[in-house]
This record gives sequence, C-alpha cells and structure tokens, in this order.
Amino acid sequence: MKFKLDYEKILEEFNHNLIYKLRKHGLNKKSLSLWVPNDNFLESFKSLYFSLKENGINDFEIDVKKDTVKSIDIKAIKKVFNEIKIVENKNKFKISINKISEFKGKKDIIDQVKKREISKIDYIYGSLGTNKKQEKIKEYFKKIYQSNFNEFKKQKILEQKEFRSKKIVFNNQIYEIKYKKDKSFISIDSNTEDKSLVGAMILFNKLFFGKNILDVINNSSNQFMKYILKSTKTKIEGIVLPFNLGKEVFIVHNIWLVFSDYYKQKVNKVIKKNNSYWILLEKRKREIHCKKIIKLFLKENNIKNDSIIFNYIEKDLSGNPMRVFINIKENIPSLEKPNLIRKLESFLKKNLDPGLQVYYQEKKDLNKIRRL
Repeated sequence: MKFKLDYEKILEEFNHNLIYKLRKHGLNKKSLSLWVPNDNFLESFKSLYFSLKENGINDFEIDVKKDTVKSIDIKAIKKVFNEIKIVENKNKFKISINKISEFKGKKDIIDQVKKREISKIDYIYGSLGTNKKQEKIKEYFKKIYQSNFNEFKKQKILEQKEFRSKKIVFNNQIYEIKYKKDKSFISIDSNTEDKSLVGAMILFNKLFFGKNILDVINNSSNQFMKYILKSTKTKIEGIVLPFNLGKEVFIVHNIWLVFSDYYKQKVNKVIKKNNSYWILLEKRKREIHCKKIIKLFLKENNIKNDSIIFNYIEKDLSGNPMRVFINIKENIPSLEKPNLIRKLESFLKKNLDPGLQVYYQEKKDLNKIRRL
C-alpha cells in the first residue's frame, strides 16, 4: 500500500509548527522529519523525496493543488525523477512514485562540482606575507653574519670565564644558552654552519645582552620580531607569528620555549628549597604566624589593630601556600588601600616568606535591602 500525502496539509502543519513550537518545529511524522519546504515546488519535492527515502518509504503518492505547482515544475519533475506517474484532475495533480531511487539529476550535479577549478593561493597562516618576504629576511641575517662574525668569535672567547649554561637540542642541532650568576643574559651559541641562522643568533645576542634572563624569556620573542620587521621594512598583514618570518626566527623562538620551561622549573625548585620552613608548616600554624605578622605590621605603622582582617591562605599555581587573602575595614579610605596592600605584601615577604602574595578580598554586604 502506497504512502499517501496531501501537500497543502503537510505544508500548513509545517508552517504552524514553525511559529508555535520552540523545538523540533518540523512535522510530527518521522517520515517527514528531514523535509524542508521551498517556494520552488521542484526543490520542495526533492526535499520531500529524500526525507521519505531516508525514513524507509519505498513508494508514495501525493496530491497537490494546481495553484501550488506550475506546469513548468511538472515537466521538470518528469525529467528529474525515475518511476514517476502524474495524473491531472480538475483542481489537483496526483504525483505517484512507484519506486524511490536516486533521481536522474545526481550525476549532472557531481560533474558540475568536479569541473570547478579551485584557485591556488600562496598563503602563510597568520599573515598575508609570501615566501619572498622570508627570503628577504634570510638575506638580512646573512649580511649580519658577514659584518659581525669576527666580533661574535671574540665574544665567545671572552665568555669562557664565568657563566652558567644550558644545552638544548632542536632538530638534531645543539644550541647553548649562556647567562651570568646575576641572571643576566649573555648569548645563544651553536656550531651550525647555517650562516643565516648564525646571523639571527648574533642579532638576538646584540639586542638582549646583559638583560635579566626572565625579561628575555617573557619579552624577547615579540621584540625580536618587531625589530626584524622594522629593520627590513617588511610589512605583514594580520597576526605575526614566528614561523611567518622564516626558519631562523622560528628556531630561535623554539629554543627559548624549551629554555623557558627548564629555567622556570629551576627557579621553582630554588624557591621551594629556600621556603621549605614555611611550606612544611601545618595549615593552622601558617595562619597563626601570618596573623601575628599582620598585627606587627599594623603596630609599626600606627594603624588601628583590627583594620586589616586575615581571611585565608591559598595555594598558587605551583601548589605552594603563597596567596594571602585579606580584607580592609572601612576606617581606611579607599584611596589609601592599594598602597597599604603593597606595603603589607613587602612586609610579609621580608618577615615570613619572599614568595608570598597579598590579595584583597572585599567583604560582601549581607544586608539584602542595601543590595537591592
């Protein structure tokens, strides 16, 4: 028995649900769940056809008013669909599909897609630059190598006195980062024969020599790229990323990423070692010590005894109990609070632990009427 439908009725139901149903505004009938009506009857019929096919309907019959469908659509339907029979009555067309299968137009549609030519764009992600700009930067590094290499060799000899170093392997090449005991940066060095890469390292060493190693870790990548772009008068649209500027910048950037992880772990170990007394204390004892030091701070600064309220101590990202949360009473003016917090933090660092940080946690007004 054929599955029978009235086109105007299912269209009316769909439009009603579209307005009055929040979710699943299609038809309640599962067989029509994938159908999406269209003002063009041929497109609407195609959608209906596939919805029935996907829901296991093998054949169907549908009545549609002549006012809804045009004679042009009827001719198009006959051309597109297999196993179709159309009977014309006084006011309606009865369209009958004896066997649902793929319609005739599918192959033509696939052919049209295959014939489309896709344009190739020389595009580097993160910018609208091209490889020509990378070559320009590469030549810039080679010139630096040629004019500074002898100076670079002399500097390497001078550095052999007192320094700390870390060797890093990247792409099967060994690089060495050197820095002084006072944590100032000396150089990046390597035995590579790549002149443009050596030129990039010479430039990096010149820009950041003598700067604090943590400042170099945090800021060198962006500053290095900005300097290169300005010096070579290279304009790049969009976001500038290390690999946009060529392998030399990319390698230097990655060396610092590896060194950054190593150095931060080393610093954390030193902090834990120096602050082992504070870290090993029980939670209650830490709180007692902290409260005593806060009271001492208030006394030395002639501030009312209960002006600063200790709330609690929380662990930082490294898992150490270093975050002290406080509240300040209303007797301290708002403009004086930031300076007071900074002074307290400095006092706690000096008298308890150099790794402590103070956080201001304003107390909420519990009066519901005032909060309206």
